[in-house]
Amino acid sequence: MLVKRAVLLVLLPMAVTAAAWDTNDWQFLESIERANLRFFEEQKRGPYDLLNDTAAYDSTFNYPAYASVAGIGFELTAICLGHYRGWVTFSNAYEQALLQLKLFNGMLSTNPLVGERVNGWTWHTYWIEDSGTNKAGTRYFMPDGLSLLDHSLFMAGCIFVSEYFKGTEAGLLAHKLYAETTWSWRPNSDYNFGYSENLLAVVESAEAPAYKKGGDAKTMWNSYVVPWPRDLQLYFWQYPHAWIDFRDRTDERGFNHADVARDSILHQRQRAIELHNDDPVKYDMLGSNVWGWTAAGASDGYRQMAPWLIVGSNNVEWCSDSGSITPIGLPGCVVYAPSEAMAAMKHIFEQYYINGWDPSVGERPVWSHVYGWLNCLNEGRPWRYYSDAGVSNHYHGISAGIDYGPNVLLIENYKRGSTWRWFMQNPYIATGMYTIGFGPPFSVHHATFTNSVNQFGGTLGHWENDATPVTATYVDADWTNAYVGDKVVRFVADNSDEGGWIDLGNRDQRAKAQLTFWVRGGTGLEQVDVGLKDFFDREKKVALLDYTGGVTPTNWTEVKIPIERFCLTGNVTNDIWPGNLRLLSFAFTNPEGGTLDVDYVAFTRDTRAPVRPTNHFGAAMFGNRARLAWDAEAAEPDVVGWHVWRRFDGVSGFDRQTDPLVPRHVGTWQDTNLFVATDREVRYAIQALDNAEPVNSSPFAFEQILTGGKLDLDWNNGVNPNTLGGRYDGHWGPDSGRWFGFVYTNGPGGALQWVRRSLVSTPGFGHFIDTADGDISDYSALRFFIRGAAGGEEIMVGLKDDADAEVTFDVGYFVPGGTIGTGWSEVVIPLNEFAGVDVTALSIISWTHATSGEVYIADIAFPQGQRFALATNAAFRECEDYDMQSGSGGQDLKAGASEGEVLGQSWGAPPGSVAVYSNVVTVSHTNAWFHLWYAMNAAQHTGCVVELSVDGTPRALLACPGTAGWGERVSHFDRVAARIGPLSAGSHTIVLSADAGVPVNMDCFHVGGEAPDSEGLDSDGDGLSDRCETVWGTLPAVEDTDGDGIADGAEVGFGNMGQLSDPTRADTDFDGPSDYEEWIAGTDPLSFESVFALQSFGQDDADGAFMLGWRAVSGRLYRLFHTGMWSNGAMVAEIPDPENIVIEGDAARYRTGVRTNARTYRLDVRRGP
Repeated sequence: MLVKRAVLLVLLPMAVTAAAWDTNDWQFLESIERANLRFFEEQKRGPYDLLNDTAAYDSTFNYPAYASVAGIGFELTAICLGHYRGWVTFSNAYEQALLQLKLFNGMLSTNPLVGERVNGWTWHTYWIEDSGTNKAGTRYFMPDGLSLLDHSLFMAGCIFVSEYFKGTEAGLLAHKLYAETTWSWRPNSDYNFGYSENLLAVVESAEAPAYKKGGDAKTMWNSYVVPWPRDLQLYFWQYPHAWIDFRDRTDERGFNHADVARDSILHQRQRAIELHNDDPVKYDMLGSNVWGWTAAGASDGYRQMAPWLIVGSNNVEWCSDSGSITPIGLPGCVVYAPSEAMAAMKHIFEQYYINGWDPSVGERPVWSHVYGWLNCLNEGRPWRYYSDAGVSNHYHGISAGIDYGPNVLLIENYKRGSTWRWFMQNPYIATGMYTIGFGPPFSVHHATFTNSVNQFGGTLGHWENDATPVTATYVDADWTNAYVGDKVVRFVADNSDEGGWIDLGNRDQRAKAQLTFWVRGGTGLEQVDVGLKDFFDREKKVALLDYTGGVTPTNWTEVKIPIERFCLTGNVTNDIWPGNLRLLSFAFTNPEGGTLDVDYVAFTRDTRAPVRPTNHFGAAMFGNRARLAWDAEAAEPDVVGWHVWRRFDGVSGFDRQTDPLVPRHVGTWQDTNLFVATDREVRYAIQALDNAEPVNSSPFAFEQILTGGKLDLDWNNGVNPNTLGGRYDGHWGPDSGRWFGFVYTNGPGGALQWVRRSLVSTPGFGHFIDTADGDISDYSALRFFIRGAAGGEEIMVGLKDDADAEVTFDVGYFVPGGTIGTGWSEVVIPLNEFAGVDVTALSIISWTHATSGEVYIADIAFPQGQRFALATNAAFRECEDYDMQSGSGGQDLKAGASEGEVLGQSWGAPPGSVAVYSNVVTVSHTNAWFHLWYAMNAAQHTGCVVELSVDGTPRALLACPGTAGWGERVSHFDRVAARIGPLSAGSHTIVLSADAGVPVNMDCFHVGGEAPDSEGLDSDGDGLSDRCETVWGTLPAVEDTDGDGIADGAEVGFGNMGQLSDPTRADTDFDGPSDYEEWIAGTDPLSFESVFALQSFGQDDADGAFMLGWRAVSGRLYRLFHTGMWSNGAMVAEIPDPENIVIEGDAARYRTGVRTNARTYRLDVRRGP
């Protein structure tokens, strides 16, 4: 019984449907590809979203315990192709690939068995879920263990991702997995599986980034038996051909492997015909349109489906000749045998789907709109191998990722060569093909028209729309370069809908990225459509002006048109097929026609740079951190990411700040490596990059200029939402005679920028800016620039909170002269003037026109209060970016402050808390300062001391008084600074340590050459603020609390006196001399063992001369005194021969010139000039 078409439809997300065969072939292929791709989108589970190895074709889970790396290799490629086709968003495709790549790079777990590899080789299978065993992501034991075949499929996916997401974190991680595979670790015998998917491993290993096989790979390739076997299951050739483009090139022995694969396909079809003819009872279903065998679920279990004998190890028969077929293997055959494969799929679809099935006798549909074809099918009497016994109607609905994957990849290759395009552009693969003996492709991809010859093999032609003939001829070039010369093609027409064409010779241009040609018009007034027509007489045209800047050039200009403009238009039935191109046409669309010269037509790799990313690129300052935002979705389809560049003035060059790329879908970026001091200028630009080889990069976006120390309300990109999250601008009053929004005009600095224009014709009404109940309490004022269209406009500005409390001010009170002029004026209103408004929940900023008129408002911002300046050339580091730490139990988010993390408020509480920061690079400083930002709730702790060491030497004791909170707000943070002395240019290791048992929440630090703007109140002028003195326990009204001769502030900063000591004890180390005396002597006031004394005293037995020694310190002057023999101890004189004092490094010695009687010596020291 025929099932009504209205009931049974092949449903597709793209509104493409299939019914009894009136369905377009291209639509049907589209439905298969989309259904098979859906498997890779949906069949994921477990903590690492690992791909189910198998699933039922109607989407029901069969919950396999493991994921196969072979399936993941197909997943990585298919999900990228899904994005290319527009079925999967970039973010979904990228994040799905990134997660898998992180897993196998050991980045998702501290357990080394999760994603484990051995010499770079992955295990065949991995556990998907923990199920209480903590096994997810670890090896699932299969007998083949480190399977070369499965790893090579995984590597193919990695190589594809490394190109498709080139330069991003995902791309780099994928390349790393390829580079770390020790191909040479496996002997040649491991690769010798004959003509099979093993071909992939040979090509991948030949010129791999590391551990390549080189000549051994060529030896392997040439060892395979010739002639190539025809009795191949489909997957044997489908797996390698899914990625490797074997068309139009031969190996060293002259074989074209696309032909080998096609021969294998046609052999299967012929075998089905022969079997049916020989035994129509046993093989009743088989025939010219029912064939296809690959590995599948046969009626006698999972087998190599084949109507020929396959014998495995121990003479076990691996094949199944049950009369069944495997529809799941047919779609990929279209790449080399399109007419035969399509005829078979049409027949099977009509016979076993549209014509219905009878569930009462166990029949199942051969097609599911979810994942596509049934795995294995026998409608009739299935025959077990070597047996006449069997059960009726065998259906197997479970398919694997390695079944669905080849279909997606090969259908894409058939239609556009998309998989080949990105895989074969990998330089290691491209080189590897030559290494194993393949010559260059011999297909024709360009025509120079030299000597009036069309190298594509065809002629020139034309068509007319009136009685005047159009001419299409070769003419001599009157201008030459590397591409234009000798003869060029000239089209001349005098009417619209006339033009000419260049015969493309039915050439295959799949896997090419663009159509290019050189062109010029006769007058520049010509308007021309460029068209491609394929073998099926489908033609797609695009406007030439879209690729020449809107004007037909009169000078020779190269035109580059992405091939997707012709073959990926969103309507599969109208897309042209680049696999067989007939004509390139040029049609005049302007009424008067004109002249068009064309030369050097080519189909090439992608050389077209992305356009300048002016798509609402904006930047804003968030206090002292810069953030950037741009419209990522507006980028061209092949853009994969962004680089951010920074400089500090309009003259110096930009420095790149991003590596790897910011992924395409991430439209924001924060400069976490730079603290921008108040009023310091910084400039940013972004650049779009694509996934070509080599990469094409756009020109820089027009730079954005920021200054530190404020919160900018707008991104300066002309769109909402603003930085507080407000999504719209609004108005009150009549709809007519008013306008409020962004305009691009000259701003306060004279340069073009986005400003707001507010026009009101009825006094008393106005506009408002949504601020989304934002918190601006950490800032001190409202600031903006304003100018009038005519001058004299009166306008009120107001702030309103979420409880509708509002305060407004006449802007005129805050502008010079009290009147708004036609030039820009700066307005600054302290927030404390808006008394009664809750600035932690700001609802709107309002603009009320007291008179009708028009004003422009620019650079709305909220400045900070007094901030501590960041020194020029300062080395900055976030405290959470440590290289090693102990003491912190976790990191505390402070999103309300600076969108980063702090080291953690638990740090400092455990004894011995330490944080190590390596590679802190500074310029040379003669007297450096160290600045630390921190938070510590004063309600719980009065303060603590943090010790600072630089390159192993103590440099400062930082007194950190309690602050307003733990860091939930910027206002909770405070800064402590200390002078740490000279620093050489280069890399330093900074260690912060605390042992007082008091927690401190450290945010960031910087090292620079400038003192802070303010140290806070210092009543006694000792260099230690009164707040810090409370931490130390020193006296805020006494300069030298311990009376040792050193001011309190000088004792805690190494840079003051070159030493550290306790400001509350005159003798910090209890060794006798005061801290001041130790400073004079150059000894360490923190060490009891470091004393100033004569360390050696002796007499030479030979001549009786005395010898004295002591430790010397640079910058000190030493004097030696002595007494007479048996004196009362009074020093009678300085030694007569001070020139005999010898200082070498840190050792000093003195030797008396002659024998002397017993004497007493005294050593004095003072600091040098």
